[in-house]
Amino acid sequence: MQHRDELLFQTVHQSSELWLKLGCFEVETATQLLREHDVPAALRLLRRANDCLKIAMQLLDMLEHMSPWEYQTIRKILGHGSGFDSPGFRNIRRVSPSLGEAFNALRHEQDLSLVDLY
Repeated sequence: MQHRDELLFQTVHQSSELWLKLGCFEVETATQLLREHDVPAALRLLRRANDCLKIAMQLLDMLEHMSPWEYQTIRKILGHGSGFDSPGFRNIRRVSPSLGEAFNALRHEQDLSLVDLY
């Protein structure tokens, strides 16, 4: 380790990626359940996925314990990665459209508008 805050950054990053991976897995399963019309089971998994996202976002608060100068020091060690390179965030972008499609298909099948659902 070249800087003492490197471990803090790695811990936040790696644990966030695991929570995002779990969240995406739950969204994929929930999407399939919506396609099978099992709404209660899909909702349970979507609540779980939502909590996974909350936890991943809360972990970022830990990075506030580093000053911008400390972050810049370890940033050099990390290379050219960015949040856009995160597998977890890329997977969120990958699974979201399918969930929306399954939701809207089921909604149209039930002849429900968004206002009806609200």
